[in-house]
Amino acid sequence: MFVPVTLNGHRFGWVSQQRADGLLTQGIAAVRASGHGISLHVPDVDDGLHEIHLTLAAQGVLQDWRDEWIEVLDWSGVLCMGRMERAAARFWGSHTRAVHLNAWVRTDAEAEALVWVAKRAASKSTDPGLWDNLVAGGLGVDESPLAGLRREALEEAGLDLAWAKQMHIGPTLKIDREVEQGWQRESLHVVDAELPADFAPTNWDGEVQAFQQLDAASALRLALSGQMTADAALVTLDYLRRLR
Repeated sequence: MFVPVTLNGHRFGWVSQQRADGLLTQGIAAVRASGHGISLHVPDVDDGLHEIHLTLAAQGVLQDWRDEWIEVLDWSGVLCMGRMERAAARFWGSHTRAVHLNAWVRTDAEAEALVWVAKRAASKSTDPGLWDNLVAGGLGVDESPLAGLRREALEEAGLDLAWAKQMHIGPTLKIDREVEQGWQRESLHVVDAELPADFAPTNWDGEVQAFQQLDAASALRLALSGQMTADAALVTLDYLRRLR
């Protein structure tokens, strides 16, 4: 059972009843019971949440600290209330933003499109060893999907988006599900791009262990196999649907 979390009166997250009960016993003044859930009251969102997260990390309750800031969004993903440590997003079940690239190539005009996929490094704290889109990553504070994609493309695949033969903005997909860390509620901003047939991806940030090209049938099997991250599978299935 999951219960709602509010932040300064705004719907913010979604945590398990067990986690809510645990938070109420941590002795954190800003955390209070509220109806069927809990509420957070902090005069300054950035500093207040940071103090809470430091306390929870010290107690071993909040793990996988990344020293990366993301936006503190309301439940709809529209209102930005501040910023916080990225590792806390799934802990609270708060709304996050990410960008995913469907990258394909054709050997000639008549050839079937081949889709690039990437295998996540075994050292990743989230979904280690699973397959992903060629480029995918969370967006930082005030970062647009294209700006985030440019950054992630260079880091993860050594790809300069200027090399794309064509590129267009795809749909924004939504994923809302229970995960090991708590809850994932995310807007997935999709970009489609055709890359040169001779493009060879190179990973620079240590977060990818392999790359592969797949035809549509193989990409479909992978997306349905459970060997791909849930968000990348959603993005891939949507792309294949639109490709038909």
